[in-house]
Amino acid sequence: MRKIQSECLFPVVSDPIPEGVLIVETDGRILEVLNPLLLDYSLTDIEKHKGFLCPGFINTHCHLELSYLKGTTSRGLGLDNFIMEIKKEPITNTPDDVVQNAIFEADKDMFEKGIQAVCDISNTTLTLAVKSNTKIFYHTLVEVYASDPVFADSAYDKGIKVYEDFKSTNDVSLTVHSFYAVSEELFRKVTAFAKHEGELFSLHHLESKEELLYFKNKTGKIIERLGLMGVDASAFSPSGLRPLVTMSNLLPEKPKKLLVHNTFANNEDIKHAKENLNNVWWCLCPNSNLYIENNLPDFNLFEKYSNHICIGTDSLASNTALSILKELKTIQQNTEIPINTLFKWACLNGAEYMGKERKLGSFTKDKKPGVLLIENIDKPRLQLTKESRVKRLV
Repeated sequence: MRKIQSECLFPVVSDPIPEGVLIVETDGRILEVLNPLLLDYSLTDIEKHKGFLCPGFINTHCHLELSYLKGTTSRGLGLDNFIMEIKKEPITNTPDDVVQNAIFEADKDMFEKGIQAVCDISNTTLTLAVKSNTKIFYHTLVEVYASDPVFADSAYDKGIKVYEDFKSTNDVSLTVHSFYAVSEELFRKVTAFAKHEGELFSLHHLESKEELLYFKNKTGKIIERLGLMGVDASAFSPSGLRPLVTMSNLLPEKPKKLLVHNTFANNEDIKHAKENLNNVWWCLCPNSNLYIENNLPDFNLFEKYSNHICIGTDSLASNTALSILKELKTIQQNTEIPINTLFKWACLNGAEYMGKERKLGSFTKDKKPGVLLIENIDKPRLQLTKESRVKRLV
């Protein structure tokens, strides 16, 4: 048993506790969360640390299989040019051992950086080996895409094959890439499957302004890119409306639905989701948004819906690190959102989206959420600093 104290303890489910003490069993189970000022007895044998204590982070959007692309892409290209870049030689012919080593290193690094659980997008089984032998809990979201309805059956069958490969060793769901990268025929096939099998559903949403142009009038870089890739987009008819408004009738009703990035989302999108959809969650990946589009979401817009906001890292193709703490720093630098709210987004909300809130996400008796120490903090203002770093204690 360990008694761990810091300058401020963040249970996440309640207010921060100055000089709070966490009593943790050797297996990581939380036994007590204590406020020393309210005790009528003295505590002994306490581990004292400088910094914040918070639960392990939940990364709700990652592409672990792209870890080998770290350092190979250019910043600020815009999403469509970024996609074209990662499809170039020699990237697509990277040796298998290099790919696997990068995946294992990224998994190890995420754990060391305090990440306890990950929603991971997979198009292949490249991450199957690491997910069979890791300290991180993974839910794999097998992603399918095909804009041309001619390929709906083959894309769906490929996704089902990957889904079945993961099913024996991993929590897994079938999902789509985005509203614009999936034909209505393929979307309906995946949705029909998700109604019966999938607990989670996830898709990229408004990562670039080009998605708006595509749905409103079928112009812009998406249609140009599809042409360069030889994709027949003639079956797509623009609605003149925003993507979520256009496509929400195709979303599965029961599974939790995670809209990822939301860089160019606005009040209309959030209002539509609130009034017309169930179980919608919003994932923010700010450092990836800066890397690709040099833009950030309107964080203050999402603060009003704090119970359903999650944090993701995206991939090492579009980020310099798979670090939730770095994502929180970026949000804090651009808003006045309190750190307790940010920890809620990064811990409890992600656990709730993944259906793991009974085990992860907060310092609550009998949970095993992991214990992180955030060092180099601004104690008087309860804020992170540029020098803040994470140290895993449990």
